Amino acid sequence: MSISGGPSAVNMLRTALPSRKQTLTLDACIHGDSESLDRWLSHFGTERETLQTLGRSAERLRRLLSLLYLRIREHDIGLDKTVVTYLRVARVREQLRTEAVQQACNRVLTTVCNSGATPIVLKGVALAETAYPDPSTRHCHDLDLLLPHDAIGPAVTELLRTGFGRIESPPSASVESVWVADRSGFPIGIHASLHRVGAWNALMPGAVSRSVARNISGVAVRILSPVDALLHVCCSGLAAGSWFSPCWAADASFLIEKNGGAIDWNDLVEKARAGNQAKAAAVAFEYLKSELRAAIPAWVIDALRASSMTSVEIDSLWAALLLSVRERKLGFIRRCGNPVEGAHAAWWLLTRRQETRETVNA
Repeated sequence: MSISGGPSAVNMLRTALPSRKQTLTLDACIHGDSESLDRWLSHFGTERETLQTLGRSAERLRRLLSLLYLRIREHDIGLDKTVVTYLRVARVREQLRTEAVQQACNRVLTTVCNSGATPIVLKGVALAETAYPDPSTRHCHDLDLLLPHDAIGPAVTELLRTGFGRIESPPSASVESVWVADRSGFPIGIHASLHRVGAWNALMPGAVSRSVARNISGVAVRILSPVDALLHVCCSGLAAGSWFSPCWAADASFLIEKNGGAIDWNDLVEKARAGNQAKAAAVAFEYLKSELRAAIPAWVIDALRASSMTSVEIDSLWAALLLSVRERKLGFIRRCGNPVEGAHAAWWLLTRRQETRETVNA
């Protein structure tokens, strides 16, 4: 049996997309129009059901509540007072937390810059200040920084010297990453690569050189260019699994809305192909356009779908799927929708994963 499970891997990757409840909440949060809010309200049912769903950890909606409250107040949607109070408390809590997060980020970024390095700030913290309506509408549970290999040691040494402490890496972290925390326990991940899927780092040197200067939390640092940030957010979000957090879809949507005119879609397609990310990006973009009404040209999705797949890209899709279930083999197999997908998944686990161990930086 040869490795020919590309279509199976693409189909299975769609199981890492947000759930129906997550999608309705994301749509209401991103657009905030009366139609999306009415759909959200009608789907969630009674006051008790709404509160149970919003608070249920399995749905992972708590990180969206501050933004949801903002949208509801903008349109004066009629909700039960108990639900409104619940959302208002979440909004206030997030605003207070954002102040603390920005203070922590200022200390971290200042310290890392003092070590002689200029970090690239990734994901939530970068996008909260550059793409979202306001920073407190994007819950940030950690700070992710990209640094060259040889700059990580001095940066960590300076952080430890100034009161930060080493912590155990999260289960989803790469072994190349170093994790520290400040006295409040706020985690900081310092990474030498953008992705845990090794093949997706093929164009990382170019992404570093294309990064742009920005002021984040009061410190002059760098962030990824819109094209690189969009690919990074979508692909890393799928690999993380939306059951863990659906925030990547909001990140991508706001990134497109904020930088739509600056995104060179031809360039994005070429980079996705060259970086072994075309099929993963197609899955993410299909969802963003069809479910969240993102302004992605249809021809972009068609071009990504039509890209031929190499064995390297097929392996990268299977690796991303395994990561999306926290490398639990049983969970990986359960994603299979039919015997053909199951056969391809089992084949990859038994043979190709051993041959391409470097595909996953774990």
